[in-house]
This record gives sequence, structure tokens and C-alpha cells, in this order.
Amino acid sequence: MSAFAFTNELSTFAGYEMLKYVSFPVQVMAKSVKMLPNMMMGRIVNGTRYSFFQYGQAIAALICVAIMHISDEADHGSKGAGEASAMSENWKLFMGVVMLGVFFAGDSFTSQWQTNLYSKFPHLTQLQMMLGGNFLGMVFTSSNLYYSWPKIRASIHLAMDNPDVLQRIVALGVVSALGQFCIYSAIRILGSLSFTWIMTARQLLSVLISLIFFGHGFSFLKLLCILTVFAIM
Repeated sequence: MSAFAFTNELSTFAGYEMLKYVSFPVQVMAKSVKMLPNMMMGRIVNGTRYSFFQYGQAIAALICVAIMHISDEADHGSKGAGEASAMSENWKLFMGVVMLGVFFAGDSFTSQWQTNLYSKFPHLTQLQMMLGGNFLGMVFTSSNLYYSWPKIRASIHLAMDNPDVLQRIVALGVVSALGQFCIYSAIRILGSLSFTWIMTARQLLSVLISLIFFGHGFSFLKLLCILTVFAIM
């Protein structure tokens, strides 16, 4: 379990870090096309074979995200930018691709390795998988507690002094736990690829809300890319 616990924490870090270099809609759409890396990892880890049609769906979705990213860069590009600005954009593009690659590798390995564990140990339950994965993830992330302790202590004091904040944190924890249980159940019952398609479907609302209500450069081309991705599902 330590393998998928580590890659799960790694993919979570990369998913948040990615927002420093790409816009939220691009990040969400990128996460929505993780079918291709998931299929490749499934072939490596579990020896799973997929049809050419499934590969075609994944590649088409990947192309749509690439078009959307290019459109996003064009919308936010400044006219008459100097060399320093160009270098900054190149660095952001490079780091965005790196974080995206780390996310794809970690996330696809996590779900495929969970599928592998379920097949090797049929009596393994979702709760046991959650307990083992979360405990080991806590062990991995606790290595950063020493360096982050001042911020953690300030956050604890803030939560204890504000009951509303504490209630929201508890509610978020409960909802996250329920969501994790559903995730592990879906992977066990349907498999990692079907679970990936399900997670893709929920991204549509997030992207549309981000584009329309938060001014992330709504355009017909971006809308067409979004609809294409979800149409080929």
C-alpha cells in the first residue's frame, strides 16, 4: 500500500502546484484527459489491453486540452512583451508541463495499483484500503511538519478561536471521507479506467463555472473543446 499512498500524495501536490503555472480551466481540463496515461499505466502495471477506439477517444481529448491551453495563452498574452516576459512564459509552460507529467504519472499509478491490490487480495475492503492509504500518506506528509509547524500552529489557534471555521473544517473532513469511500468503491467495482471517465464527467460543471463566473477567458473555442471532450465520453 505504501506505493500508491506515496504516489497519491505526489499527484495531489502536483495538482495544486500546477495552478501556479496554468489557469484553473486548463488544469481541470488536463485532469479530465488522464485516460491516456491511465491506459498506458494499466498496460504496464496490470497488463490490461484496450481497444484502438478507446485510445482514439483519449488522444482526441488530449488534443482538445492542448488547443484550449494555446487559446488560453493567446488570451492572456500581452502585446509588445519583452524578452524577460517571454522567458517567464516559457518557464511557466515548462513547469506546467512538468507538474502535469508528475500528476499524470502519480494519479494513474495510484488507481491502477489499487486495482492490482483488489485483484490480488479479493477480501480487501474499501475501508481497509482507505485506512492503509491515508495512514501511510500521513506518515509521508508528516516529514514536512517540522518546517511548517509555525503555520500549522497558527492555523490551529485560528480554528480553535473561531467555532465557525472549526465547523467548516470538520464538515470538509466528513465530506472528503465520504468522497474517498465512493472513490475506492468505484475503483473496486468498475475498475480504474471507468472510474477515470466518471471523474471526467464531474469536471464539466467546474470548468463552466470557472469560465463564466470567474472570468477565465470564456470563448467559443474553449466551449467547443469542453463539449468535445465530454461528447467523446
